[in-house]
Amino acid sequence: MKERKLEKGVGYTTIFFHKKKLKFELTTKGLTMRRTSIQGNGDFREVLYTKIESIEEIEKINRLGGTWGCRSIDSGYGYIVMEHFSDADRLTGYVRIVRKSKAYVYGFPKKRVEAAPGDWIYYKRRNLGNEV
Repeated sequence: MKERKLEKGVGYTTIFFHKKKLKFELTTKGLTMRRTSIQGNGDFREVLYTKIESIEEIEKINRLGGTWGCRSIDSGYGYIVMEHFSDADRLTGYVRIVRKSKAYVYGFPKKRVEAAPGDWIYYKRRNLGNEV
């Protein structure tokens, strides 16, 4: 399958777009991610995420309770996007992505994704603070 790349705005590339309801975009350098959720009435909400460089912070995130919800295994884009949910099934503000070419996907009906720890790229919601 050919990898799709949509470009919108200066310096952003779409890495996931689902049924005109949810979209993830990365800046050209990959330091910022934008998550846009689109409502049925045309309203939308944008949330910005910043790349996490600290290995210690990534390790703390991986030790959190909750689960990683997969957003984009079957899409035609080159990344798999996963959002972290708390035990109460609420978004925590953390997202991780991996190139499809570096991931192994298995399982049915709930799909699982495995990749080498160094292949994941982590982001946290801007202004989230240091809750981990």
